[in-house]
Amino acid sequence: MEILPVSAKSIKRARQIIKRGGLVIYPTETVYGLGVDITNLTAVKKVFAAKGRNFNKPLSVMIASLADLKKLVYLNKKQETIVSGLLPGPFTLILRKKRIVFNLLTSGSSKVGVRW
Repeated sequence: MEILPVSAKSIKRARQIIKRGGLVIYPTETVYGLGVDITNLTAVKKVFAAKGRNFNKPLSVMIASLADLKKLVYLNKKQETIVSGLLPGPFTLILRKKRIVFNLLTSGSSKVGVRW
């Protein structure tokens, strides 16, 4: 396990780890999060394993931009206006997911929780 100080170099290293299917731990505004590439099913399974979490309890997803959100969920114009006014912020939005989001991540739900 690597422990890195918060820096641009560390963020670049974390990105490399995630792209290779690895797991990273990062601070959020309240707790620590586990980060993986959510388009990699093996990586998503690593989060469940690391947390000792049952597959029937969904995970939320962290994003970095509205563009990221649009890749994962369906938004109509009204929703996009509301989301743009709320985010980034300390909210978890529950929205209808696109096929790119594995059912394992959402415990079979058609919706996914997203934080920015």
